[in-house]
Amino acid sequence: MKKAELVKLMEKIGMTCPKNITISKAEDSINKYVETNGILEEVLLEDKEIDFLEEIGFDMSLPDEDDDWDEEDIEEVKEDIEEEDIEEEDIEEEDIQKPNVSRSERKQKILDAITDAIIKSENGLTRQEIVETVLEELPDTSTATIKTYISDGKNEKYCQFKSLLTEDDKHLSFNK
Repeated sequence: MKKAELVKLMEKIGMTCPKNITISKAEDSINKYVETNGILEEVLLEDKEIDFLEEIGFDMSLPDEDDDWDEEDIEEVKEDIEEEDIEEEDIEEEDIQKPNVSRSERKQKILDAITDAIIKSENGLTRQEIVETVLEELPDTSTATIKTYISDGKNEKYCQFKSLLTEDDKHLSFNK
């Protein structure tokens, strides 16, 4: 179609057309508009315009009069919807959203779990034993996070525990 014909079509279907629009931009604009809004039935289109709209993928066919839904069709759709509905007992525990915990609260829980694990052991625990113990209590905690807090606990500059961690024969305990 020529530019003038595209501009005319745009006006017919209710679009506003910029003065300096190119043919390809007009075609793209019409395509997007028709995909989003459709075309009102009362718009009288010429054969060229209908051909163009069909070329860009708009279905210009009219619905058949016998396309009315009968009771059987409606019941079938209702049954499909009921089958797709999720029942309460089908919801898995891990699908339930966990409550939001602030970063500082989460951090403190991890530090407390590490502290408790070390205090409960008489001879101290290895790094791996601490990680396993904390993961039992806080399973959604990253192993790397736990190991970082342990490493930081041995360094005065980064330690977030009340006292430094010391290592004796690969067993960690708090400095007394």
